[in-house]
Amino acid sequence: MLNKLNHLPVDLTGLNYNITSDSVPWFLISLLKKYQKISYICSDNKELYYLSENLRILLPEITIFQLPSFDCPLFSNISPTVENKSIRISALTSVLSSNNKFSILLTTFDSLLLKTTPKTLLKDRFIEINIQKDYSIDGIKKFIMNNGYCRVDTVRQKCEYAIRGGIIDIFSPSEKHPIRLDTFGSDIESMKVFDPITQLSLKDVKISKIISSSEILLNEESIKKFRVKFRELEIKDKAEEYNLISEGIKINGIEQFLPMFYDSLDDTYSYFNDFKFVCLTTFKEKIRQSENNIVSKYKEFENMISINDYITRSDNLIKDIQKNDPILITNLFTQKFNCLTKPLLDLKNIKNQRDVSKLITYLEKFADSYEIIFAVRNSISKERIENFFLFESIGNEIQLDKKLINKVKKKINFLEIAIKKSFVFDGSSQFGLVVITDEDLFGNKVFRSTQAKIEQENFIYEVSTL
Repeated sequence: MLNKLNHLPVDLTGLNYNITSDSVPWFLISLLKKYQKISYICSDNKELYYLSENLRILLPEITIFQLPSFDCPLFSNISPTVENKSIRISALTSVLSSNNKFSILLTTFDSLLLKTTPKTLLKDRFIEINIQKDYSIDGIKKFIMNNGYCRVDTVRQKCEYAIRGGIIDIFSPSEKHPIRLDTFGSDIESMKVFDPITQLSLKDVKISKIISSSEILLNEESIKKFRVKFRELEIKDKAEEYNLISEGIKINGIEQFLPMFYDSLDDTYSYFNDFKFVCLTTFKEKIRQSENNIVSKYKEFENMISINDYITRSDNLIKDIQKNDPILITNLFTQKFNCLTKPLLDLKNIKNQRDVSKLITYLEKFADSYEIIFAVRNSISKERIENFFLFESIGNEIQLDKKLINKVKKKINFLEIAIKKSFVFDGSSQFGLVVITDEDLFGNKVFRSTQAKIEQENFIYEVSTL
Protein backbone atom coordinates (compact mmCIF):
# COMPACT_ATOMS: atom_id res chain seq x y z
CA MET A 1 0.00 0.00 0.00
CA LEU A 2 2.70 2.47 1.03
CA ASN A 3 5.57 3.17 -1.33
CA LYS A 4 8.55 5.48 -1.38
CA LEU A 5 6.65 8.20 -3.26
CA ASN A 6 3.35 8.52 -1.40
CA HIS A 7 4.34 8.96 2.24
CA LEU A 8 7.00 10.30 4.57
CA PRO A 9 8.90 7.36 6.11
CA VAL A 10 9.56 8.72 9.57
CA ASP A 11 8.81 7.59 13.12
CA LEU A 12 5.82 9.78 14.01
CA THR A 13 6.10 9.67 17.78
CA GLY A 14 5.07 13.25 18.55
CA LEU A 15 1.78 15.13 18.26
CA ASN A 16 3.00 18.50 16.93
CA TYR A 17 4.44 19.00 13.45
CA ASN A 18 5.55 21.75 11.10
CA ILE A 19 4.50 20.86 7.55
CA THR A 20 3.73 22.79 4.40
CA SER A 21 0.11 22.97 3.25
CA ASP A 22 0.80 21.07 0.02
CA SER A 23 2.47 18.17 1.83
CA VAL A 24 -0.65 17.37 3.93
CA PRO A 25 -1.72 14.38 1.73
CA TRP A 26 1.70 12.72 2.17
CA PHE A 27 1.58 13.41 5.91
CA LEU A 28 -1.90 11.89 6.38
CA ILE A 29 -0.91 8.74 4.50
CA SER A 30 2.20 8.48 6.68
CA LEU A 31 0.00 8.45 9.80
CA LEU A 32 -2.01 5.43 8.62
CA LYS A 33 0.66 2.90 9.52
CA LYS A 34 0.54 3.91 13.19
CA TYR A 35 -3.08 5.02 13.70
CA GLN A 36 -4.96 3.22 10.87
CA LYS A 37 -7.95 5.61 11.10
CA ILE A 38 -7.18 9.27 10.49
CA SER A 39 -9.48 12.29 10.38
CA TYR A 40 -8.52 15.70 9.04
CA ILE A 41 -10.65 18.81 9.56
CA CYS A 42 -10.69 20.97 6.44
CA SER A 43 -11.47 24.67 6.37
CA ASP A 44 -14.21 24.26 3.76
CA ASN A 45 -15.63 21.94 1.10
CA LYS A 46 -13.20 23.18 -1.54
CA GLU A 47 -10.22 22.05 0.52
CA LEU A 48 -11.99 18.78 1.35
CA TYR A 49 -12.57 17.79 -2.29
CA TYR A 50 -9.09 18.98 -3.31
CA LEU A 51 -7.45 16.92 -0.58
CA SER A 52 -9.62 13.89 -1.31
CA GLU A 53 -8.60 13.90 -4.97
CA ASN A 54 -4.90 14.15 -4.13
CA LEU A 55 -5.14 11.33 -1.59
CA ARG A 56 -6.76 9.09 -4.20
CA ILE A 57 -3.95 9.87 -6.64
CA LEU A 58 -1.28 9.01 -4.08
CA LEU A 59 -3.04 5.94 -2.67
CA PRO A 60 -5.91 4.75 -4.93
CA GLU A 61 -6.85 1.80 -2.73
CA ILE A 62 -7.41 3.87 0.41
CA THR A 63 -10.91 4.22 1.87
CA ILE A 64 -11.82 7.91 2.11
CA PHE A 65 -14.93 9.07 3.94
CA GLN A 66 -16.06 12.57 2.96
CA LEU A 67 -18.38 14.57 5.18
CA PRO A 68 -18.67 18.03 3.57
CA SER A 69 -20.70 20.94 4.86
CA PHE A 70 -24.16 21.40 3.41
CA ASP A 71 -23.78 23.24 0.10
CA CYS A 72 -26.79 25.48 0.66
CA PRO A 73 -27.79 28.26 3.07
CA LEU A 74 -28.56 26.76 6.48
CA PHE A 75 -32.11 26.97 7.90
CA SER A 76 -33.53 28.04 4.55
CA ASN A 77 -36.07 26.76 2.02
CA ILE A 78 -33.20 25.50 -0.13
CA SER A 79 -31.92 21.92 0.22
CA PRO A 80 -28.39 20.69 -0.39
CA THR A 81 -27.75 19.22 -3.83
CA VAL A 82 -28.43 15.52 -4.30
CA GLU A 83 -24.70 14.91 -4.71
CA ASN A 84 -23.90 16.66 -1.42
CA LYS A 85 -26.57 14.72 0.49
CA SER A 86 -25.41 11.47 -1.10
CA ILE A 87 -21.77 11.99 -0.12
CA ARG A 88 -22.76 12.80 3.46
CA ILE A 89 -25.13 9.88 4.01
CA SER A 90 -22.65 7.49 2.37
CA ALA A 91 -19.95 8.56 4.82
CA LEU A 92 -22.19 8.33 7.88
CA THR A 93 -23.55 4.92 6.90
CA SER A 94 -20.25 3.43 5.73
CA VAL A 95 -18.19 4.47 8.73
CA LEU A 96 -20.56 2.54 11.00
CA SER A 97 -20.20 -0.69 9.02
CA SER A 98 -16.74 -0.43 7.48
CA ASN A 99 -14.32 -3.30 8.05
CA ASN A 100 -11.45 -1.58 6.26
CA LYS A 101 -8.29 -1.52 8.35
CA PHE A 102 -7.04 1.78 6.95
CA SER A 103 -9.25 4.80 6.28
CA ILE A 104 -9.17 8.59 6.21
CA LEU A 105 -12.09 10.85 7.10
CA LEU A 106 -12.21 14.36 5.65
CA THR A 107 -14.70 16.76 7.16
CA THR A 108 -15.16 20.46 7.96
CA PHE A 109 -15.68 22.51 11.09
CA ASP A 110 -19.30 23.24 10.10
CA SER A 111 -20.00 19.54 9.58
CA LEU A 112 -18.71 18.58 13.01
CA LEU A 113 -20.80 21.27 14.69
CA LEU A 114 -24.11 20.32 13.03
CA LYS A 115 -25.80 17.35 14.68
CA THR A 116 -27.12 14.52 12.56
CA THR A 117 -29.20 11.32 12.43
CA PRO A 118 -28.91 9.06 15.51
CA LYS A 119 -26.33 6.32 14.95
CA THR A 120 -28.74 3.67 16.18
CA LEU A 121 -31.01 4.39 13.22
CA LEU A 122 -28.26 4.31 10.58
CA LYS A 123 -26.25 1.36 11.86
CA ASP A 124 -27.05 -1.68 9.70
CA ARG A 125 -29.62 0.41 7.78
CA PHE A 126 -28.68 -0.91 4.37
CA ILE A 127 -29.30 -3.85 2.09
CA GLU A 128 -26.44 -5.64 0.38
CA ILE A 129 -27.92 -7.48 -2.55
CA ASN A 130 -25.97 -10.57 -3.59
CA ILE A 131 -27.26 -12.15 -6.77
CA GLN A 132 -26.32 -15.59 -5.44
CA LYS A 133 -28.54 -15.23 -2.36
CA ASP A 134 -32.29 -15.13 -1.92
CA TYR A 135 -33.97 -11.80 -1.17
CA SER A 136 -37.50 -10.67 -0.56
CA ILE A 137 -38.48 -8.44 -3.47
CA ASP A 138 -41.18 -6.91 -1.28
CA GLY A 139 -38.51 -6.28 1.38
CA ILE A 140 -36.36 -4.35 -1.11
CA LYS A 141 -39.35 -2.28 -2.21
CA LYS A 142 -40.29 -1.58 1.39
CA PHE A 143 -36.72 -0.48 2.22
CA ILE A 144 -36.47 2.08 -0.57
CA MET A 145 -39.94 3.45 0.18
CA ASN A 146 -39.16 3.79 3.91
CA ASN A 147 -35.77 5.42 3.36
CA GLY A 148 -36.62 8.49 1.37
CA TYR A 149 -36.21 7.33 -2.24
CA CYS A 150 -38.31 9.17 -4.80
CA ARG A 151 -40.34 7.12 -7.28
CA VAL A 152 -39.93 8.30 -10.87
CA ASP A 153 -40.64 7.01 -14.36
CA THR A 154 -36.95 7.04 -15.34
CA VAL A 155 -34.08 6.87 -12.85
CA ARG A 156 -31.49 9.54 -13.57
CA GLN A 157 -30.31 10.80 -10.18
CA LYS A 158 -29.21 9.24 -6.93
CA CYS A 159 -31.99 8.46 -4.44
CA GLU A 160 -34.51 7.64 -7.19
CA TYR A 161 -36.22 4.37 -8.05
CA ALA A 162 -38.56 3.10 -10.73
CA ILE A 163 -40.70 -0.02 -11.01
CA ARG A 164 -41.90 -1.30 -14.39
CA GLY A 165 -43.44 -4.73 -14.11
CA GLY A 166 -40.67 -7.07 -12.98
CA ILE A 167 -37.92 -4.46 -13.56
CA ILE A 168 -36.74 -2.42 -10.55
CA ASP A 169 -34.24 0.43 -11.06
CA ILE A 170 -32.54 1.86 -7.94
CA PHE A 171 -29.84 4.53 -7.62
CA SER A 172 -28.25 4.26 -4.17
CA PRO A 173 -26.25 7.27 -2.86
CA SER A 174 -23.32 4.95 -2.15
CA GLU A 175 -22.99 3.64 -5.72
CA LYS A 176 -21.45 5.16 -8.86
CA HIS A 177 -24.17 3.78 -11.11
CA PRO A 178 -27.81 2.77 -10.62
CA ILE A 179 -28.71 -0.92 -10.63
CA ARG A 180 -31.42 -2.71 -12.60
CA LEU A 181 -33.00 -5.77 -11.03
CA ASP A 182 -34.76 -8.15 -13.40
CA THR A 183 -37.14 -10.12 -11.22
CA PHE A 184 -39.51 -12.98 -11.81
CA GLY A 185 -41.98 -13.63 -9.04
CA SER A 186 -39.93 -13.50 -5.82
CA ASP A 187 -36.57 -14.21 -7.51
CA ILE A 188 -33.88 -11.85 -8.84
CA GLU A 189 -32.87 -13.26 -12.22
CA SER A 190 -30.18 -10.68 -13.01
CA MET A 191 -28.63 -7.46 -11.67
CA LYS A 192 -26.91 -4.94 -13.91
CA VAL A 193 -25.54 -1.42 -13.55
CA PHE A 194 -26.72 1.02 -16.19
CA ASP A 195 -26.00 4.51 -17.51
CA PRO A 196 -28.55 6.97 -16.03
CA ILE A 197 -28.41 9.14 -19.17
CA THR A 198 -28.66 6.58 -21.97
CA GLN A 199 -30.45 3.99 -19.76
CA LEU A 200 -28.30 1.30 -21.41
CA SER A 201 -26.92 -1.56 -19.33
CA LEU A 202 -23.18 -1.42 -18.66
CA LYS A 203 -22.37 -4.77 -17.08
CA ASP A 204 -23.66 -7.54 -14.82
CA VAL A 205 -22.81 -7.25 -11.13
CA LYS A 206 -23.04 -9.77 -8.32
CA ILE A 207 -23.19 -7.45 -5.31
CA SER A 208 -24.66 -3.98 -4.77
CA LYS A 209 -25.42 -1.93 -1.68
CA ILE A 210 -28.54 0.15 -1.05
CA ILE A 211 -28.44 2.70 1.77
CA SER A 212 -30.76 5.43 3.05
CA SER A 213 -31.25 8.40 0.76
CA SER A 214 -30.29 11.13 3.24
CA GLU A 215 -30.02 12.06 6.89
CA ILE A 216 -33.79 12.50 7.01
CA LEU A 217 -35.41 9.06 7.08
CA LEU A 218 -38.85 10.07 5.88
CA ASN A 219 -41.22 7.27 6.85
CA GLU A 220 -44.39 6.74 8.83
CA GLU A 221 -42.63 6.86 12.22
CA SER A 222 -40.52 9.96 11.52
CA ILE A 223 -43.47 11.83 9.98
CA LYS A 224 -45.48 11.10 13.13
CA LYS A 225 -42.73 12.58 15.31
CA PHE A 226 -42.54 15.62 13.04
CA ARG A 227 -46.26 16.28 13.26
CA VAL A 228 -46.31 15.99 17.06
CA LYS A 229 -43.32 18.31 17.54
CA PHE A 230 -44.61 20.79 14.99
CA ARG A 231 -47.88 21.18 16.90
CA GLU A 232 -46.14 21.28 20.29
CA LEU A 233 -43.86 24.08 19.15
CA GLU A 234 -46.81 26.03 17.69
CA ILE A 235 -44.77 26.89 14.60
CA LYS A 236 -46.34 29.62 12.50
CA ASP A 237 -46.06 30.50 8.81
CA LYS A 238 -45.06 26.93 7.88
CA ALA A 239 -48.49 25.40 7.24
CA GLU A 240 -47.73 24.46 3.63
CA GLU A 241 -44.49 22.75 4.64
CA TYR A 242 -46.33 20.90 7.40
CA ASN A 243 -48.98 19.58 5.02
CA LEU A 244 -46.53 18.44 2.34
CA ILE A 245 -44.21 16.68 4.79
CA SER A 246 -47.23 15.04 6.42
CA GLU A 247 -47.99 13.54 3.00
CA GLY A 248 -44.47 12.08 2.82
CA ILE A 249 -43.09 14.66 0.38
CA LYS A 250 -39.45 15.72 0.77
CA ILE A 251 -39.79 19.43 0.18
CA ASN A 252 -36.94 21.82 -0.58
CA GLY A 253 -35.47 23.02 2.69
CA ILE A 254 -36.73 20.04 4.69
CA GLU A 255 -33.35 20.00 6.48
CA GLN A 256 -34.42 23.01 8.56
CA PHE A 257 -36.79 20.65 10.39
CA LEU A 258 -34.17 17.90 10.95
CA PRO A 259 -34.43 17.73 14.79
CA MET A 260 -38.19 17.25 14.56
CA PHE A 261 -37.96 13.84 12.85
CA TYR A 262 -36.17 12.16 15.76
CA ASP A 263 -36.31 12.08 19.55
CA SER A 264 -32.90 13.78 19.47
CA LEU A 265 -29.93 14.10 17.13
CA ASP A 266 -26.43 12.71 17.71
CA ASP A 267 -23.25 14.76 17.83
CA THR A 268 -21.57 14.19 14.48
CA TYR A 269 -18.22 13.75 16.22
CA SER A 270 -19.58 10.63 17.97
CA TYR A 271 -19.56 8.82 14.59
CA PHE A 272 -15.79 9.26 14.38
CA ASN A 273 -14.50 9.26 17.95
CA ASP A 274 -12.27 6.24 17.22
CA PHE A 275 -10.40 8.20 14.54
CA LYS A 276 -7.14 10.00 15.26
CA PHE A 277 -7.88 13.64 14.52
CA VAL A 278 -5.42 15.91 12.74
CA CYS A 279 -6.08 19.62 13.20
CA LEU A 280 -4.51 22.98 12.55
CA THR A 281 -3.09 24.59 15.68
CA THR A 282 -5.86 27.19 15.29
CA PHE A 283 -8.66 24.58 15.39
CA LYS A 284 -10.26 26.03 18.55
CA GLU A 285 -10.59 29.47 16.99
CA LYS A 286 -11.89 27.90 13.75
CA ILE A 287 -14.58 25.95 15.61
CA ARG A 288 -15.75 29.02 17.54
CA GLN A 289 -15.81 31.07 14.35
CA SER A 290 -17.93 28.41 12.60
CA GLU A 291 -20.31 28.31 15.55
CA ASN A 292 -20.75 32.09 15.43
CA ASN A 293 -21.52 31.93 11.70
CA ILE A 294 -24.12 29.19 12.20
CA VAL A 295 -25.78 30.97 15.11
CA SER A 296 -25.99 34.23 13.14
CA LYS A 297 -27.85 32.41 10.34
CA TYR A 298 -30.23 30.89 12.86
CA LYS A 299 -31.66 34.19 14.15
CA GLU A 300 -35.02 33.98 12.38
CA PHE A 301 -35.53 30.41 13.67
CA GLU A 302 -34.64 31.06 17.31
CA ASN A 303 -38.30 31.12 18.35
CA MET A 304 -38.99 27.80 16.61
CA ILE A 305 -36.44 25.21 17.74
CA SER A 306 -33.56 25.60 20.20
CA ILE A 307 -30.19 26.01 18.51
CA ASN A 308 -28.88 23.34 20.90
CA ASP A 309 -31.09 20.81 19.12
CA TYR A 310 -29.24 21.58 15.88
CA ILE A 311 -25.61 21.96 16.87
CA THR A 312 -22.95 20.76 19.26
CA ARG A 313 -21.72 23.79 21.13
CA SER A 314 -18.14 24.75 20.34
CA ASP A 315 -16.78 24.22 23.87
CA ASN A 316 -18.17 20.66 23.94
CA LEU A 317 -16.73 19.82 20.52
CA ILE A 318 -13.33 21.20 21.50
CA LYS A 319 -13.36 19.06 24.67
CA ASP A 320 -14.25 15.95 22.65
CA ILE A 321 -11.41 16.53 20.20
CA GLN A 322 -8.90 17.22 22.96
CA LYS A 323 -9.80 13.95 24.70
CA ASN A 324 -8.58 12.26 21.53
CA ASP A 325 -5.09 13.87 21.87
CA PRO A 326 -5.21 15.35 18.36
CA ILE A 327 -2.16 15.74 16.16
CA LEU A 328 -1.57 19.45 15.61
CA ILE A 329 0.03 20.86 12.47
CA THR A 330 1.12 24.31 11.38
CA ASN A 331 2.95 25.85 8.44
CA LEU A 332 4.32 28.71 10.55
CA PHE A 333 7.35 26.61 11.55
CA THR A 334 7.39 27.20 15.27
CA GLN A 335 10.43 25.84 17.11
CA LYS A 336 8.26 23.86 19.54
CA PHE A 337 7.06 21.56 16.71
CA ASN A 338 8.87 18.80 14.86
CA CYS A 339 9.75 19.99 11.35
CA LEU A 340 8.79 17.38 8.74
CA THR A 341 8.45 19.26 5.48
CA LYS A 342 9.57 22.72 4.43
CA PRO A 343 9.27 24.82 1.28
CA LEU A 344 11.96 24.91 -1.40
CA LEU A 345 12.65 28.61 -1.19
CA ASP A 346 15.72 28.64 -3.44
CA LEU A 347 14.04 27.01 -6.46
CA LYS A 348 14.14 29.26 -9.53
CA ASN A 349 11.77 29.62 -12.49
CA ILE A 350 12.85 28.12 -15.81
CA LYS A 351 13.14 30.83 -18.44
CA ASN A 352 15.95 29.64 -20.70
CA GLN A 353 18.51 26.86 -21.27
CA ARG A 354 20.88 28.31 -18.71
CA ASP A 355 18.12 27.96 -16.06
CA VAL A 356 17.75 24.30 -17.05
CA SER A 357 21.44 23.80 -16.35
CA LYS A 358 21.03 25.46 -12.94
CA LEU A 359 18.06 23.22 -12.12
CA ILE A 360 19.99 20.04 -12.90
CA THR A 361 22.94 21.24 -10.82
CA TYR A 362 20.52 22.18 -8.01
CA LEU A 363 18.97 18.69 -8.06
CA GLU A 364 22.36 16.99 -7.90
CA LYS A 365 22.53 17.53 -4.12
CA PHE A 366 19.35 15.42 -3.76
CA ALA A 367 20.33 12.64 -6.16
CA ASP A 368 22.12 10.38 -3.67
CA SER A 369 19.51 9.91 -0.94
CA TYR A 370 16.33 11.62 -2.13
CA GLU A 371 13.52 10.64 -4.45
CA ILE A 372 12.52 13.52 -6.70
CA ILE A 373 8.90 13.98 -7.79
CA PHE A 374 7.78 16.47 -10.39
CA ALA A 375 4.14 17.27 -9.62
CA VAL A 376 2.56 18.17 -12.96
CA ARG A 377 -0.98 19.11 -13.91
CA ASN A 378 -0.94 17.80 -17.46
CA SER A 379 1.12 15.90 -20.02
CA ILE A 380 2.46 19.11 -21.58
CA SER A 381 4.28 20.04 -18.36
CA LYS A 382 5.63 16.51 -18.09
CA GLU A 383 6.98 16.59 -21.64
CA ARG A 384 8.68 19.96 -21.08
CA ILE A 385 10.42 18.68 -17.95
CA GLU A 386 11.47 15.42 -19.63
CA ASN A 387 13.15 17.47 -22.36
CA PHE A 388 15.32 19.14 -19.70
CA PHE A 389 17.17 15.86 -19.26
CA LEU A 390 17.86 15.23 -22.91
CA PHE A 391 21.57 15.98 -23.30
CA GLU A 392 21.05 17.60 -26.69
CA SER A 393 18.51 20.09 -25.32
CA ILE A 394 20.97 21.68 -22.87
CA GLY A 395 22.80 23.49 -25.62
CA ASN A 396 26.42 23.38 -26.76
CA GLU A 397 27.35 26.58 -24.97
CA ILE A 398 26.44 25.12 -21.56
CA GLN A 399 28.84 22.50 -20.25
CA LEU A 400 27.23 19.77 -18.16
CA ASP A 401 28.58 16.33 -17.46
CA LYS A 402 26.38 13.72 -19.12
CA LYS A 403 26.91 11.43 -16.13
CA LEU A 404 25.49 14.16 -13.88
CA ILE A 405 22.41 14.47 -16.04
CA ASN A 406 21.84 10.71 -16.01
CA LYS A 407 22.44 10.53 -12.25
CA VAL A 408 19.69 13.07 -11.60
CA LYS A 409 17.47 11.59 -14.29
CA LYS A 410 17.43 8.18 -12.53
CA LYS A 411 15.84 9.76 -9.46
CA ILE A 412 13.10 11.59 -11.39
CA ASN A 413 9.45 10.55 -10.96
CA PHE A 414 6.33 12.18 -12.37
CA LEU A 415 3.00 12.49 -10.64
CA GLU A 416 -0.07 14.14 -12.17
CA ILE A 417 -1.38 15.93 -9.09
CA ALA A 418 -2.58 19.48 -8.48
CA ILE A 419 -0.42 21.10 -5.81
CA LYS A 420 0.95 24.62 -5.87
CA LYS A 421 4.16 24.83 -3.89
CA SER A 422 7.25 22.62 -3.86
CA PHE A 423 8.50 21.08 -0.63
CA VAL A 424 11.24 18.86 0.75
CA PHE A 425 11.16 16.13 3.38
CA ASP A 426 14.65 15.60 4.81
CA GLY A 427 13.91 12.26 6.45
CA SER A 428 16.82 10.13 7.56
CA SER A 429 20.29 9.84 6.13
CA GLN A 430 19.02 7.02 3.90
CA PHE A 431 15.94 8.64 2.44
CA GLY A 432 14.40 11.99 1.63
CA LEU A 433 11.68 13.28 -0.68
CA VAL A 434 11.61 16.36 -2.90
CA VAL A 435 8.38 17.41 -4.62
CA ILE A 436 8.68 20.11 -7.27
CA THR A 437 5.60 21.65 -8.89
CA ASP A 438 5.29 22.78 -12.47
CA GLU A 439 3.89 26.06 -11.14
CA ASP A 440 7.16 26.78 -9.33
CA LEU A 441 9.15 25.86 -12.45
CA PHE A 442 7.15 27.72 -15.05
CA GLY A 443 5.42 30.42 -13.03
CA ASN A 444 1.83 30.89 -11.96
CA LYS A 445 -0.16 29.90 -15.02
CA VAL A 446 -3.83 29.22 -15.57
CA PHE A 447 -4.34 25.49 -16.14
CA ARG A 448 -7.49 24.81 -18.12
CA SER A 449 -9.18 21.45 -18.11
CA THR A 450 -9.36 19.79 -21.50
CA GLN A 451 -12.86 18.56 -20.76
CA ALA A 452 -15.69 20.83 -19.76
CA LYS A 453 -17.27 19.84 -16.47
CA ILE A 454 -21.03 20.16 -16.30
CA GLU A 455 -22.81 20.08 -12.99
CA GLN A 456 -24.56 16.72 -12.91
CA GLU A 457 -27.86 17.93 -11.62
CA ASN A 458 -28.09 20.82 -14.09
CA PHE A 459 -27.22 18.45 -16.91
CA ILE A 460 -29.89 15.98 -15.85
CA TYR A 461 -32.40 18.81 -15.64
CA GLU A 462 -31.57 19.93 -19.17
CA VAL A 463 -31.94 16.38 -20.50
CA SER A 464 -35.22 15.81 -18.70
CA THR A 465 -36.74 18.96 -20.21
CA LEU A 466 -35.92 18.07 -23.81
